[in-house]
Amino acid sequence: MATIRLQQEDFDAAAETAALMRRRADIGALVTFTGICRSGDGSERIAAMTLEHYPGMAEAEIARHVAEAEQRWPLIGVTVIHRHGRLVPGDNIVLVAIAARHRGDAFAAAEFLMDYLKTRAPFWKQEERAGSTAWVAATEADDAAAERWWPSAMYRASIASNSWVRVSMVASSSTRHRVWPIPSSAVASYSGAPVATRTRISRTVAEALYASKTGPVWAFSAVIWRTRSSSLSGRVNSCLRMRFAS
Repeated sequence: MATIRLQQEDFDAAAETAALMRRRADIGALVTFTGICRSGDGSERIAAMTLEHYPGMAEAEIARHVAEAEQRWPLIGVTVIHRHGRLVPGDNIVLVAIAARHRGDAFAAAEFLMDYLKTRAPFWKQEERAGSTAWVAATEADDAAAERWWPSAMYRASIASNSWVRVSMVASSSTRHRVWPIPSSAVASYSGAPVATRTRISRTVAEALYASKTGPVWAFSAVIWRTRSSSLSGRVNSCLRMRFAS
């Protein structure tokens, strides 16, 4: 049995784990992980972070990976709670709780789901620092950790049916967010392609996004999800800026 919730409000980790174990006598191991917003390292500390998600798709994708964990390991119960919205250092972000008969299964499943949530789940994270904000992606260390579950060849195959772009459309004084599927062939062939090919792919994606706009739009800001390449987002944005300037 799995519990999956995406919410703005805080959660009580102790209460959630107690509910997971309630009236069960067959649980031999319970592994929990709570992710907490921190201020970061270095001189420019994080003042806050904002997590955005695409409702419906995010829950479905997390449920799909919970089901995969249940296929890989004999689990008794799973709880995944992920917050969204604006968070400050010290706030809870995510809870993953795994109940199993044996500790090895519980530890492995918890790491599997956390590696997924850190690198591949459809969340977009914006960090606020002194006088600036920036969208950030998974770190190289996070990607390397995820490689044990999804080797690069498997990952490239998976994006064939699960490639999305998050687009912020700035119109007059408001900003709206939408998510579109993008050509999987474009994403799959982008990595390692020559510069000319990358430029063509970027223009193809940018033109598709521009053509999908409705009403007056001043600017697009595209963040590609599931590409393992932040440079594609940058190139698409450059093409969009040129398109709006033309």
